[in-house]
Amino acid sequence: MPSLHILTAAEQVANYLKEELARGVWTAKMPGGAALARELGVGRMTVDVALELLEKEGLLISQGAGRSRTISESTTVSSSLRVALLPFLIGDFRADYIMDLQRLLREEGHTVVFTNNSISDLGGSIERVAKLVEETRADAWVVTAGPRDVLSWFAESSIPVFALFGRRRKLPIAGIGPDKETAYRSLVRHWLNWVIDASP
Repeated sequence: MPSLHILTAAEQVANYLKEELARGVWTAKMPGGAALARELGVGRMTVDVALELLEKEGLLISQGAGRSRTISESTTVSSSLRVALLPFLIGDFRADYIMDLQRLLREEGHTVVFTNNSISDLGGSIERVAKLVEETRADAWVVTAGPRDVLSWFAESSIPVFALFGRRRKLPIAGIGPDKETAYRSLVRHWLNWVIDASP
């Protein structure tokens, strides 16, 4: 009878991270131990040991103390398309509609990756957004709540992109979002009619 091997917390975290790496959740660089510990709700030492285990397996490559580990090219699984999600705020990744979008893309056989920085983290800088796009291996992009200049930059480039909300009006870019102008006009008309009717 084979002996029972009970996984340590670090081994469990390593297995989880391995699955996420295979799905292409992160690209090029692995988030730091502190960020992963916060995200997973486990101790920093547990995450550090897990990352060392992944290094030993050749899935991560150390860049030295205090520097982000790089992800081995052989780690991720190829799929039809590799779609990168660039949010306005990093917390947007937890929004229900982003989770639904991620699920639907994966069901269609695509790989979904999240950027390590949001538009807000990059200060809305076009140069920094362009550098992030250049450093991220992706076939297509979904930009959530993108400012006008960021969406204009994507529209002028040859990068396939979809704008989820954001200031895309009259830009040659695929996207979806509420028609706020029509709603505002209707609200103002309704309010004015109420004020007129309420006047003595």
